[in-house]
Amino acid sequence: MPEAMAAVKAALGNQAVIVRAGNVAIGGSTLVEIKAGMAAKPSPAPTTESFVAGWNQPAKQAATPARSRPITPQPKPAAPAIAPAAAPAHQDPVAVELAAIRRLLGRTMLGGSAGVGLSIPLGDLLTSLLDAGMPAAQADELVGHIRDELSPAELSDPATLRLAAARRIESTITVDASPLSGRVVALVGPSGCGKTTSAAKLAALAKYRKGKSVALISCDSSRLGGTEHLALYAAAMDIPIATAVSVAEMESALAQFQDRDLIIIDTPGCGPRDAASIAHLARLLQAASCDEVHLVLAASLSDWSTRAAAQTLALLSPTRAILTKLDEAGGIGHVLAVAKASHLGIAYTCAGPNVPDNIEAASAARLARRMLDPTPAMD
Repeated sequence: MPEAMAAVKAALGNQAVIVRAGNVAIGGSTLVEIKAGMAAKPSPAPTTESFVAGWNQPAKQAATPARSRPITPQPKPAAPAIAPAAAPAHQDPVAVELAAIRRLLGRTMLGGSAGVGLSIPLGDLLTSLLDAGMPAAQADELVGHIRDELSPAELSDPATLRLAAARRIESTITVDASPLSGRVVALVGPSGCGKTTSAAKLAALAKYRKGKSVALISCDSSRLGGTEHLALYAAAMDIPIATAVSVAEMESALAQFQDRDLIIIDTPGCGPRDAASIAHLARLLQAASCDEVHLVLAASLSDWSTRAAAQTLALLSPTRAILTKLDEAGGIGHVLAVAKASHLGIAYTCAGPNVPDNIEAASAARLARRMLDPTPAMD
């Protein structure tokens, strides 16, 4: 505990106020949770933020209660252990300072659980995995495995660590990149996840690369321009399209396209609390007798939105997943975790809006590389 508090002081300066400190258990490790803030200039109360810093502390150690006392402003040390980067004008300075603390404490997480401290490269790897959206328990386990299997010299080599991490991450990703096997394929997902563009990409792949006859059905009447957007793609590819917002219209559209090799159904976005829309969509898909239902997950959406959508849309019995907007996300750990928790193999990945170029069959190796380095375009 004293070391954790000292780290907070080193990152925030001597004006840091320790509001609360205690122990929590995450991923099999005992961690220290510290609530800290910056002393304000005379009157406003300090802004507080919570963060969890991994530390090898006995779980039974009692937390030291916070004490309210006046803080005498003192100059910050000339050379703190880790100096927070200057915050851009639009970024919360407190968030920047807490990120610096996270980087500092990330280098000591898990250090004593096996009697071997983390090397700086291993600590940096842990921090990068957390920043990429990997759940803390999974990152904790992955780094623990790497620490236990590599020699001290290997733990100090960033290139060796990267290879070991890539292998570990790849082994956790389930891919189902087999070609579309059914005749009727529906795409479901939350609003803004890229279903319509993905439907157009799948149609283009089937027509131009597989030589199949394709038709499109749009069920999206709730979004202004939703059907029109798909119709523009259909016109450009000379693919017939129909609109179906009722069971009768769905049955009529399927009869109209009975001679087509592949029918792709684009659906409206459903919020996790919109039970009526989800129930209506379930009736439409039941009438369509879908062979496959692909859950579309956008890496650019928040972790909460992605998880909530996956849990709610599980009622539609998705069979595979499509990961979209990988080029717009700072990390993909959360969508990989949601796909895994939903027991869905990843069929396709999309990084960019171009039809049909920015879609490819999923690859666990490529996804693992992107997890470690989210900046380059998918190769």
